[in-house]
Amino acid sequence: RTRTPHPTRTPHPTRTPRAPVAFMGVIESQQDHVWTISGVEVLVDENTVIDESHGPATVGAVVSVWGERQSDGTLLAKRIKVIHSEGEGAYDIQFVGTIEAMNDGTWIISGREVQVDEHTVIDEEHGQAQVGALVKVQARVLEDRSLYAVRIEVKRRPSENPIPVVFQGTIEAQNDTTWTISGRDVVVDERTRIVETFGPAEVGARVGVKALPQEDGTLWAEHIVTLPADPTQVMVQFQGIIESISDTQWIIDGQTVLVDANTRIDEREGAAEVGAFAQVQAVRRDDGSLYAYRIHIENHVPDGSKIEFRGPIQAMSSNLWTVAGFDVVVDDDTQFYNLEQAALGVAAEVKARRMEDNSLLAIAITVEGDEVQQQNRVEWTGMLEAFDATQWTVAGRAVQLTDTTRIIGLPQLGALVEVKAMLQSEGAPLAIELRVRRTDARTQFRGIVEAIQDDVWTISGRTVYVDGRTVFDERHGPLGVGVPVAVYAQVQLDGSFLALRIKSLNP
Repeated sequence: RTRTPHPTRTPHPTRTPRAPVAFMGVIESQQDHVWTISGVEVLVDENTVIDESHGPATVGAVVSVWGERQSDGTLLAKRIKVIHSEGEGAYDIQFVGTIEAMNDGTWIISGREVQVDEHTVIDEEHGQAQVGALVKVQARVLEDRSLYAVRIEVKRRPSENPIPVVFQGTIEAQNDTTWTISGRDVVVDERTRIVETFGPAEVGARVGVKALPQEDGTLWAEHIVTLPADPTQVMVQFQGIIESISDTQWIIDGQTVLVDANTRIDEREGAAEVGAFAQVQAVRRDDGSLYAYRIHIENHVPDGSKIEFRGPIQAMSSNLWTVAGFDVVVDDDTQFYNLEQAALGVAAEVKARRMEDNSLLAIAITVEGDEVQQQNRVEWTGMLEAFDATQWTVAGRAVQLTDTTRIIGLPQLGALVEVKAMLQSEGAPLAIELRVRRTDARTQFRGIVEAIQDDVWTISGRTVYVDGRTVFDERHGPLGVGVPVAVYAQVQLDGSFLALRIKSLNP
């Protein structure tokens, strides 16, 4: 099993976050529940809204797609809207992508062939148009569905840490150094991590690819992960307490899941052991069994360590981003949404947590795709750690108050506060608005009761205080040592937990 080391991460999500995806393309094929739109496989089910007010959604039609990237990497369409029907003539589109190749008259930008000639406006104010550069393209879709570039604007020049290219496709050819995946060649070498979760990575297999543009115009495959042969195969997600562990199967919340060397066990938030609480992502196989491709071990993360912020991207590297003045560590488990649109000056929203060494670890980064209109406008949310008439400290960062600062709610140590501020060339940001979102920090977690002593319980290694306000919920069985429980608690100013409810989870 592949185990992810140390730092703690996402606190108790109710479901695995799914990345929103929106793009425009041409319907190339429609087979049952799978449509191919400009080379992208899209799942269409009974809940997908098909808007045909501007023509039928048939092969050749131009459509806009809004969907969600599922945990297995597939794209489920929530809405498909016809923009132009087949045969309506030329029209204009815009998209952002990375230059992968530049040939005479034809550039490849994020897998799309674009015609370029002497009339194409090349805007190189922010860097040279070269392989690896991130660009914004204004293109005309001609009657034969080819793309002619009217304008190409360089948004970010190539760097030592290029923006990854992420896509799905079918392996069409393989040799020792190059694989062809749905028409795109990627370089594969000893550094490429190949995860064969859903069968061998061979010709005909469906795979997800994360690749990095190289200076010579090639794409080097950093990760290749096999996907279910059937894009509509049932994916299962559930959570519960681990009841038993073996080399080949685990029992979680009464359900048996199969595991193997490719199952990813995420122990950043706690050890994988009997009694721990886990979230499972699995696929139901043809024989009805559940195969777990990811098991995330959960643990309690105090509200005080959470932080959310939004603002311009100011720096990017392979392990550290600067957004809205915050330095945030990124790693292999950071979830990136719309990463292909990342560029300096573009707005991004970050969810992170503060680690023991006081650094910030990014849980998720959503690139919003547009340049921030006000480059010095920032927003963040965190715990109020100190305040006076001139300055508040929220999530470890000071913000100055002015005569025009709008304060909503009553400040109190430990409260969660939303900050909207303006960066200055020197000193702390100036607060535009401070909104006290909650005046007490509360959390919930699950665990096993290990000890009970008067007004102190030990639950899976955590010390929890009880008093006259604590509700003891025994509807599912008596409480006692060894019993699995759910705890709803208030985080005290000293970081301790006061239980408001302890619920037995006995079957």
